[in-house]
Amino acid sequence: MMIEETLSFTIQVYFSPMEVTILETSEGSFKCETEANPSAKFNWSRIGLQLPQSAVSEGAVLRFKEITSDLNGLYQCEASNQHGNKHQKLQIYVVSGNCTVCFQGE
Repeated sequence: MMIEETLSFTIQVYFSPMEVTILETSEGSFKCETEANPSAKFNWSRIGLQLPQSAVSEGAVLRFKEITSDLNGLYQCEASNQHGNKHQKLQIYVVSGNCTVCFQGE
């Protein structure tokens, strides 16, 4: 006599960060997003320079306390986990207190 038994299980698929997207969440605030398993950790940097003093980097979010021409430059958000990393760049150009943003893919 054969006994039929059903077992439940979960399959975990681990992968490095996929395409990284930067969204402007409000004036002077940007959020980095990606899909990854396990979840990615985020690091913001400024290419060739330190982050300005008016910049606050909190995980996936980069926020500027003041919008001035001191912010002008190329910024990078890197998403990483133990399986790899991916990044996206953000060009900031401020003219007369108005922030003009251009995205550059990598």
